[in-house]
Amino acid sequence: MLVEQKLSMGNFLIARIGYILSSRVLVAGLNFVSIIIFARYLLPEDFGIFAMTISIAGLYRVFVNFFTEYLIYAKDLRSNECASFFWANIITAFFLFLITFAFKSEIVQVSKMPELGLTSTVLSFLILIESFGIQSRIEMIKSLRFKAISIVESISIIGSFVISLLIILKGYAFWGLIFKFSLDILIANSIFLFLSRRVFKFHLRFSDLYKGVSYSLPIIGKTFFVGLSLFLQNFLINNYLGKLSVGIFNQTTKLYTLPLQTVVYPIGRLAFPLLSKMKENPILFKETYLFLCQVVSIVVLPLVFFIIVFPSEVVFLILGKNWIAVIPILKGASFAVLATSIVNIQNWLFLSLGKPSKMLVISIAKLILYIAFIFMTIDRGLYFVALAISLAEFILIVPSVMWAIQGTNISILDILKSQLCGCFSALTSLLLPFLLWKYLNSESIKLFALIIIPFCVLCYLASLRYFNVIEKLKQKDLVKA
Repeated sequence: MLVEQKLSMGNFLIARIGYILSSRVLVAGLNFVSIIIFARYLLPEDFGIFAMTISIAGLYRVFVNFFTEYLIYAKDLRSNECASFFWANIITAFFLFLITFAFKSEIVQVSKMPELGLTSTVLSFLILIESFGIQSRIEMIKSLRFKAISIVESISIIGSFVISLLIILKGYAFWGLIFKFSLDILIANSIFLFLSRRVFKFHLRFSDLYKGVSYSLPIIGKTFFVGLSLFLQNFLINNYLGKLSVGIFNQTTKLYTLPLQTVVYPIGRLAFPLLSKMKENPILFKETYLFLCQVVSIVVLPLVFFIIVFPSEVVFLILGKNWIAVIPILKGASFAVLATSIVNIQNWLFLSLGKPSKMLVISIAKLILYIAFIFMTIDRGLYFVALAISLAEFILIVPSVMWAIQGTNISILDILKSQLCGCFSALTSLLLPFLLWKYLNSESIKLFALIIIPFCVLCYLASLRYFNVIEKLKQKDLVKA
């Protein structure tokens, strides 16, 4: 832990980020393989059923994980308080399962999908089982034991991939997607629960939950509106353009959120508990936050700009030529990749400084913009819907950043400077690969994978070396006053 002496920020943070990203490399690799395999075995209609199912399950997870952020943020919780939170999660999950089971037919009628009643019920039951391990996972995160967390999550993602693949190969189509969505978390939480060997005796006192409710309500509201936004997008597209378009849009969303899922969110798991510990020291807090922003830019922006520069090749490489309809949609949504990556790092400030209500306001504004823009563009097709989403994300960048840094000694210029190194390195490293690909004038994905992708990596590493980026990060020091 930090003591009152000069410490190398690089050694302290990069080691922990390394644990997180190393497991994410495995996760991203298996997700990459699963997307390729599943896209060849399943139909767009299967992905449409999956998209509608996880829209509902995403709302369930909002309630089941109600107190997660508060438990990370809070200090010195008593055992009885922890027990109250533990049982509150389980009772909530059980109640949601009963509601889903009771209203299966109504879900089918509203969604116009015969499969949705059963898939939602099964997924809600799996979420009930995984809720037993939520508290154990949180304890690992608070103690910053990211090496152990990375190992457990690697095991769980391999297990869920193998099981879901076997389900699909047995001919159960979309059920493989449904189980893959839940099994990785279920397996991981079960291992965390076993490692902690801690199941609380039944204790549920609402006075213990009061502070958690006050902190968590804006977060659950924010996550609810994000989930509602996803559900309404899928619902509108399904009703106006059909199940096929929902599947295409779902695959597009997976591609343009890859940088967010593989880099920004994982590093955020370290950023939130770490910044929460440092919030009482403004100088230390600022330096740590900007350091993490710089690391994110160095890791995520090459992937962001790669998707923007090579959208057709990304679709063919990951999804295959059967998904050619995704290409124009990804082109429309590609700039949303950049916007979402920038906006989401501001959530670290909202959470660690105890201001989650601001996240709620931003999520409501995003929902309103999304739905309004979709209504204005949906008659013109999916491409214009994707453009509308990109526009909505860019409109929110400046207000969200300004609101996040309010009351801190961090300026917009500080954040901009933290992004410049990664941005410049990523752009310069893509120039030569782009020109080479244009010169080759080839449509061969094998040629692209064997020549252009390695060339992009080499150019980026050369750019980082030329600007001495990694060494500067390692040598950057942090002083606790």
